[in-house]
This record gives sequence, C-alpha cells and structure tokens, in this order.
Amino acid sequence: MPAATPAAPAADSGAVLALDGEGLRVFLQPSGAARLIAFGDARSVVVATVTRLRGGIQPEIAENLECRATVATWPTSGLQLWFTSDSADSAARFIGWSLGGRAPTDSTMPKLTTPSGIGLGSTRAALDSVYVARVARSSLGVEFSAGGLAGILATARPDAPIQNLWAGQVCLAR
Repeated sequence: MPAATPAAPAADSGAVLALDGEGLRVFLQPSGAARLIAFGDARSVVVATVTRLRGGIQPEIAENLECRATVATWPTSGLQLWFTSDSADSAARFIGWSLGGRAPTDSTMPKLTTPSGIGLGSTRAALDSVYVARVARSSLGVEFSAGGLAGILATARPDAPIQNLWAGQVCLAR
C-alpha cells in the first residue's frame, strides 16, 4: 500500500520545513503540529508542498541517468530532493534529500535544519549534543551518520562545521 500523502499546510506563511531522517517535516506555527513528508510519497505532491514552503520558488528538475533518479533542486537554498526515475510523474516516489555546502544563501527563507537545529554550518559538538553520531573517515572525507541523517564534516574536530547533509537514498560519487 503506498505511503499516505501529506496534507498541504493550511497556512504556508505559518509553516516551517525541517530536515528529517525519515524525509522532511512540516511544522505548523504557532501550534507546533508536525506532518511528515515521508520517503515513498508521490513526487508531484512533495514538489508542490516544498515549492509552497520555499516561497513559491520553482525547482530545477533534471534526470540523473547515471544514478537512475530524478532530482529537484532549489538553487537558492541548495536543497535537492531525489525521486525514483519514472516516466509517469504519478509513479515517481520521494527517496532522499541532500543539502550542499556551496549553495547560495537565500536570506528571505528560514535556514533548513532538523527540528533540533542541526544544519549546514552546525558544528560536530552541536551534532553530538543532540544525536549519537558515528564519525569515520571515508572517500568523501570525515563522514558521519546520526538519527537517519548522514553528512560530511570539515574535519573530525569538535568545532568542525557540517558541509553536506543528506538522508534517504541519494547519489554520491565515492
């Protein structure tokens, strides 16, 4: 049975998008009620919801043939959503998200973080204060995994910032 489709926030101006190890979360303000945009949800619904929450900015959508996936990118935030590659949009499913460190910052939109405040630029010490993180050197650099999230730190030091962050199924060159 397909995953339930998340309801669109009633008042987008009072909704905040957050990163999550199970997909993305929408927090309604001021109540704090949360709705999960889960891995497995339909691409059309996910893209429409995130577009509304990112101020109506349309993503760039491209096929990544090497990874057999479709990627929706919001260049002003660096957010990339990964979907199964399917010619029928209704059949394509949300499989992962990634956030890169070189993206321009859109100061008009809230910074994308987890509900506990972890995002690009957060330090390893901040990460360790809210998650039990496993950190190891890999072909990508100093890689961590914590609470369904994964990413790259600048170094292994406590003051090292997070440079890349992702969850779910994404395509990385190792």
